[in-house]
Amino acid sequence: MLKGKQALITGGAGEMASTIAATLAKQGAAIILVDLNAEALETVKADLVERFGVPVHTYVHNLCDFDGLAEMVDTMERECGAIDILVNVAGITNTITYRDITPADWDKMMSINLKAPFFLTRELFFRMEERGFGRIVTLGSISGERGAKYAGPHYSISKAGLICFTKVLAKLAGDSGVTANTVSPGIIASRMTDSLGSQVYSYDVPMNRMGTPQEVADAVLYLVSPLANYVTGQNLSVNGGQSMR
Repeated sequence: MLKGKQALITGGAGEMASTIAATLAKQGAAIILVDLNAEALETVKADLVERFGVPVHTYVHNLCDFDGLAEMVDTMERECGAIDILVNVAGITNTITYRDITPADWDKMMSINLKAPFFLTRELFFRMEERGFGRIVTLGSISGERGAKYAGPHYSISKAGLICFTKVLAKLAGDSGVTANTVSPGIIASRMTDSLGSQVYSYDVPMNRMGTPQEVADAVLYLVSPLANYVTGQNLSVNGGQSMR
C-alpha cells in the first residue's frame, strides 16, 4: 500500500517507532529514522533492510534543537527525496506527582512531547501542502484523552496538546491533500510499561489485556494508507475499550 512513499519516524530507535517502521516498510515505504541513539538506529536499520529490502536512512539529531530542525529536514529531503509521511513517536513519560513537579520538569516534558513535534511538523507541513500530498500521524495517549492518575499530570497535558494540535493541522490542511491524525494508545506491553509496573484490570480494560506495539503500528498504517484518504483530524484510540466515546 505504500510503495513509492517515504516515511520519517521520530524516536526511531525505540520499540514503538521501530515496530511502526517495520509495518510501513513491509508495505513498501522507504524509511527515515531520527533518534539520539546512533548505535540503536543502525541496529534497527540493518533489521529493516534485511527483512524488507527498502531504502532506510538514519539521522542522529536532538529534536529539541529547534533552530536545527529546518536544516535537518532540508538535508533529509536533499539526500533521500521528498518525505510523504511523518510519524511523531518520540516522547517521554514519568510518574512525578503534581506536588513534586518543578518548572524544569514541566519544561522538559513540554519540550520533548509537544514543542518538538509542533515545530518539526511545521517544517514538513507546508512542503507537503505544496506537493499536494502528506500524511501526518502523531502518537497521543489515553492519558491525553481522560487524564492519568499515576503518570505525571504534565504528561497528560502534553498528550492532550498533541490531540488538539492534530485538529488544528487538519483544519489548516483543508483540501490540500494533507491529512493529520492522532493514534492514542492505552496500556501497551512494552519496556516502558514493564518499568512502570503497569497492570490491567477487567473492570478498566474490557478486553482484559494489554495491547501490543504491533496493534498500535497497524492503526498508524491504516491512517497513512489509501484506506484512510477521507480521515483527518481524528484521534484513533487503541486501548481495548479502556476509553470509549
